[in-house]
Amino acid sequence: MFEYGNAIDYSHQLKKVNKKEFVQEFKDKVFVINYKEINNTTHNWMFWLLLIGFIVFGWTRLFYRKQLDLMFSSIFHYNLAVKSIRNSSDNSQRFSGILQFLFSVNIALFSYQVFDFFYPVTYHGLKSTAIVLIVSIVFLMIYGVKDFVYKTFGYIFAEISFVQEYLFNVHMYNRVLGIFLFPVVVAFAFIQTDVINHRLILYAGLGVILTFFILRIIRGIQISIKSNISILYMFLYFCTFEILPIVLLGKVGAIVMKMFYL
Repeated sequence: MFEYGNAIDYSHQLKKVNKKEFVQEFKDKVFVINYKEINNTTHNWMFWLLLIGFIVFGWTRLFYRKQLDLMFSSIFHYNLAVKSIRNSSDNSQRFSGILQFLFSVNIALFSYQVFDFFYPVTYHGLKSTAIVLIVSIVFLMIYGVKDFVYKTFGYIFAEISFVQEYLFNVHMYNRVLGIFLFPVVVAFAFIQTDVINHRLILYAGLGVILTFFILRIIRGIQISIKSNISILYMFLYFCTFEILPIVLLGKVGAIVMKMFYL
């Protein structure tokens, strides 16, 4: 019994010593815990812009549902697009203006994200918001200038009906494009790179833009055939009023971003 009691006492003392050594070793260790910052506010400014866009789109869906459904159908059916032109009214113009605003903001956001992907921007908040708004205004101004030039040529060559129909379809595709860019912009802003590579999101966004650009060119060819306009003239129109503005937009966007970035 005595030896057994000594054994129990020795075992108890050994546990105390081991516990003290473990505690001392624990105190001497430095533990590095890797965690993700759930309160990261880097893209808060973008969240509010997107939230406003979703609210505006939801309001449009609620009060202009028929026009919205007709517009989505018109991108694939030329006859429905013609019907939309004939049924245009002041109510339709307000609907178009709202979606034009969404297009300009979403294309500006995507442009900002593409620039940030290749040249990471070190600031956020009001400056980034100002950049996006400036780029969106530039988009609206460029399309306004294009409309003016197109209509001027239409009056000169007595093809104003063709020009009006073509411009209607251009803006229609832009409005639908602005809606389709919503998931791309949201994914770019809030999905982490370890979940989805942002380069894939970038390619998806560019693919959406290219798809709508091709659909727009096909619709322009349909309109030119219906209006008996030479394909050569249409090719010159596309090179002058479609390709050139894209180059100018890229240049202006780079200048604006560098102004804020530097």
